[in-house]
Amino acid sequence: MQQKPSSGSIVNVASVLGLATTGRTSLEASGQHGVVGFSRAAALDCAALGIRVNCVCPGSLESLQKNDPLLADSELTKIPTGRLCQVSEVVGPVLFLLSRNASGITGHCLPVDGGWMLRHV
Repeated sequence: MQQKPSSGSIVNVASVLGLATTGRTSLEASGQHGVVGFSRAAALDCAALGIRVNCVCPGSLESLQKNDPLLADSELTKIPTGRLCQVSEVVGPVLFLLSRNASGITGHCLPVDGGWMLRHV
């Protein structure tokens, strides 16, 4: 079978709450699950066209939480790395999934969360 060359790549961004939830997050989680589900369905729909669709799911990001010390303190105890991720740490995975180096990856939802998912699956 001849492999069709990739003709495009789409990377959606959802919160890690699209993959797992915690208490009192039902509104955000429902929206983020929608982005994750859309990404997976679009990957199936677009595969025959040579278009890959993936999703990056960041956890809490330090630069977005500076004004919310209560959230940052409670979340840090749940993150194996002991710190919130930086926005710059999300850029690399997005660029990788957009690149030809990821030509065999479609329908994947990649958490970028310092290991938060390890305790929430």
